[in-house]
Amino acid sequence: MRVALENLEIPVATRTRLPAVLQEDKFILDLVDSLDDVLAPIYLVLDCIEAYFDPYLTPEDFLEWMSYWVAVELDETWDDARRRELVASALSLYRKRGTLAGLADYVRIYAGVDPILEDSGGVTYSTTAKSAARPGSDSPFLRVRLEVGKDSKVSEDRIKTIVDKGRPAHVRSIVELVKR
Repeated sequence: MRVALENLEIPVATRTRLPAVLQEDKFILDLVDSLDDVLAPIYLVLDCIEAYFDPYLTPEDFLEWMSYWVAVELDETWDDARRRELVASALSLYRKRGTLAGLADYVRIYAGVDPILEDSGGVTYSTTAKSAARPGSDSPFLRVRLEVGKDSKVSEDRIKTIVDKGRPAHVRSIVELVKR
């Protein structure tokens, strides 16, 4: 939650920009000084605008807004550093979206542990027709196994949701959460 800062100053006071005849009037000086109090937060934001777009520097309430821009869901139980890491890595996650590596990264960020992924896919090529056995399985599947500590707060439903969003629609998925 942001609060107003006391005694915030602007780079150049408005009173110094007034014509000399107005700088002698106490009422005018009080008026422009109060205007400076209103304008000071605007100057501060504009002077630091690049920090608002850096997930590691932005204020906490702006980070949540930024997460909507990059379409990632922040978990309210996480600490601040982990939330910032997810927003910062959103672009690289989207580059790998639809791949096992991308799904593994996404699950790793949410669960905090490396997942073990197994899928039915495979690719091969041959210069002659039907000369190579087809790799993979005829029925597509994806298995995600997570080994977490007994006191872990990783939600199996949350991981299932992540896997369902990251897998192809025709591939069935199995999520195994093993607590050790």
